[in-house]
Amino acid sequence: MNLLNLWFIVIMNTYIALKTIHLGAVFVLLTSGAVLFFSENVRIGFKISAHVSLFVILITGLGLVLNANLGVPPWIWGKFLIWVLLGLTGVFAAPKFYRYRVSFYTAMLFLATAAAFLAVARPG
Repeated sequence: MNLLNLWFIVIMNTYIALKTIHLGAVFVLLTSGAVLFFSENVRIGFKISAHVSLFVILITGLGLVLNANLGVPPWIWGKFLIWVLLGLTGVFAAPKFYRYRVSFYTAMLFLATAAAFLAVARPG
């Protein structure tokens, strides 16, 4: 095995690991958001997991962008804006707007779907 093949294996494994951690953090965020919106007794652990998962999504997302050598195309700025809105909607609005929880959680799901579309389609 030459050095180029070894480098390719390390880079691809890094990409796969970042992508897996990124998607896992998205699942944790959406699950924590559901618990925060629909549970009467909100546990501090779900609030912490939502905040930590947002941070992990940001860090792994930046790692994926750097790993792919894409620069910063417009769809990445769109994803960043969507995740900021998702964080504001899910984590910070959950305790304050309990009456509108179905609307806010639906908005979270639509925003996450829009972010996934941007990642897959890469428009622009």
